Amino acid sequence: MRSKIYGIGSYVPEKILDNKYFISYLDTSEEWIITRTGIRERRKAGEGETTSSMAYSASLQALAMAGEEAVNLDWIIFATVTPDYYFPSASCLLQANIGASKAACIDVNAGCSGFVYALSLGDTLIRAGEARRVLVAGADALTRITDYEDRQTAMLFGDGAGCVLLGPCLGGEGGFIAFDLGADGSKGELIILPAGGSSLPPSRDTVEKGQHTIKLKGREVFRFATTEVPGSIKRVLDKAGLRKADWLLLHQANNRIIEAIAASSGYPKERVPSNIDRYGNTSAASIPILLDELWRSGAFHSGEYLILSGFGSGLTWATALYQF
Repeated sequence: MRSKIYGIGSYVPEKILDNKYFISYLDTSEEWIITRTGIRERRKAGEGETTSSMAYSASLQALAMAGEEAVNLDWIIFATVTPDYYFPSASCLLQANIGASKAACIDVNAGCSGFVYALSLGDTLIRAGEARRVLVAGADALTRITDYEDRQTAMLFGDGAGCVLLGPCLGGEGGFIAFDLGADGSKGELIILPAGGSSLPPSRDTVEKGQHTIKLKGREVFRFATTEVPGSIKRVLDKAGLRKADWLLLHQANNRIIEAIAASSGYPKERVPSNIDRYGNTSAASIPILLDELWRSGAFHSGEYLILSGFGSGLTWATALYQF
């Protein structure tokens, strides 16, 4: 029994950081930022906002669309690399905030691939008959771990959240058809938060050295993404016996990466929607935010096939095929 999406929601903070903010103090320009990234503005979590509080707002939308009560949830699977705390988990915080007292909870750390990883886990639980209502969240507050003095990364990241409510596809048609997940841990140093874990515990020295902020090797990540993601897209289509999907929804990391993957996979620009210009890279939230905007706008039609595909720290990749 496949799973399908019964409700969806998203949230982005009110505070906007446009490119003028970075131009005011970094050696950069509007043209350089847009040419290299495609980003014009991004959202930044305000005082008191956290990863779980953003997911709270998105989850209420998803539950409302589905006409479901939180108390009936069986599982909460929360994809994030910026939980409120190391523990308790973001999923447990979300459970308490929405009143999902019967739900089992788990966090997924797969970087920007995390939301699709979490979807796969939720789908597996439903297919196995272990759950009927699974809330899948993808949320991150990357601005909290961004070095705003680093010209290479300062303008890349934004904050946000997206959630979907999964349930059994009782009609036998539509829903999630296939997944392709993978990782190459030997490339983990290409996207890394060096300090704060057991390898390099927090200290005054690690703070002074800026080791609690994202370190990114952009060229190597570009090569990884443009190689692995097209292959993952092909594999998930092969599993379903399809040559193409109707829509290609990619992780919003960088406009040049999006364009390269679309071109190598043979999709025209109008079938590869993007909102990176407004939100930047929101990590595990980027795919569900984009999906929510398109879903609510009426972009999708019955029977159409959607590819959801991302890549991120680990390094990881993940692709899902969904029939609307």
